[in-house]
Amino acid sequence: MRITVMTADEQIISLEVAPHESVENVKALLEVETQVPLQQQKLLYNGREMRNNEKLSALGVKDEDLVMMVSNAAARSAPSNNSGLNLDGSAVNPWSFPAATSK
Repeated sequence: MRITVMTADEQIISLEVAPHESVENVKALLEVETQVPLQQQKLLYNGREMRNNEKLSALGVKDEDLVMMVSNAAARSAPSNNSGLNLDGSAVNPWSFPAATSK
């Protein structure tokens, strides 16, 4: 069966999987596609978190269904950015950053 996975950054991934596939194996496939480590992935189906040991068919996942993937690491690091860096690696404010760290 084919399922569609939408990531938090709205990337769309289409996967061909067996109905009896485990969630953990789906996460392994997504790790290859997204470079998000399996341990940092959280999959949601109909608003419910999918556990690694569960089978897709047992969760009611059917052909052409949509699954959401969020990264646990992104959720933890997004609210606070104490590093002084933008997502692209540049300094947030290169002129005030040293003054902010000296307090």
